Amino acid sequence: MLAGAAVASLPTTVDDPLSEPDTASPVRGIKAVTYTNNDYKETTGTALYDLDIDRRSLLLRAPANAGTLTLQGYFANEEFGQIGFDIASGRSDGVANSNVGYASSTSGGTVQRPLRR
Repeated sequence: MLAGAAVASLPTTVDDPLSEPDTASPVRGIKAVTYTNNDYKETTGTALYDLDIDRRSLLLRAPANAGTLTLQGYFANEEFGQIGFDIASGRSDGVANSNVGYASSTSGGTVQRPLRR
């Protein structure tokens, strides 16, 4: 863990605002994000996926720091409380070779069925 003085001296980089090319309004409903291809190899490509609960959509953010979102699909849940999202990567010889995404939400304290698998 970094000490407070060391953290204060690190530079801050501000990413571009999130935007979806199909809409003129800013994207404000992103509540969960996760990466594909989780491994320790620098040469493995990765993708960043976002869940937008306002638009009830799964979005791809590419490149990750540019903030450009592309619609991948919609989901049907009507109410959201807390939400969780993760992509599990299968590995062979330490390199990610498969991905399965999981999402779940709560509504009124009840866990709903997975949004997408």
